Amino acid sequence: IYPVTAITRTGYTLSHFVVTSASEGSWVSGATVELNSALAGKWGNVTLSARWTAGNNAVSVNITNATANNPNSVASGEALSFTITPNPGYRIPDFIIVSINNAPSSDYTYKDGVVTIAEGVINGAVSITGSAVPNSYDVTITGSHTTVKAGNDESFATTTTYHATTSVQFTIQ
Repeated sequence: IYPVTAITRTGYTLSHFVVTSASEGSWVSGATVELNSALAGKWGNVTLSARWTAGNNAVSVNITNATANNPNSVASGEALSFTITPNPGYRIPDFIIVSINNAPSSDYTYKDGVVTIAEGVINGAVSITGSAVPNSYDVTITGSHTTVKAGNDESFATTTTYHATTSVQFTIQ
């Protein structure tokens, strides 16, 4: 008996083998194949082709001060796309960190809050982390008895403190 040693492919499960022999043609076996010397002598050279089933991989998105409409899992080899939406008072992260199968990955695009991982890239669990950025506002104070507003957005991520200095000029006559 010639055993086929255990083979693995990250993100996939071995479905079955296709066994091909010049004298016997091809047939499908299960996930294990046993060949003995008598059959090997009868069949001649035998080719084993593994067939794989894509496994489902967990998708974990942890973006501080934001939400994402990501799925909980994605099959190996499938594409993944979702949108990050910042909480009020925040804007989308400037950058994100993507890991696939516990390894950092640069095989993705991230633009305007949309994360896309192309077909054929995912072969294990997907983890995406980042942090939404607090909005910042430029404030200009002019005139006297001025009410200070920061644009049209009255929702602030944190307590906002304004500092104003006054300059008084005297003319002596």
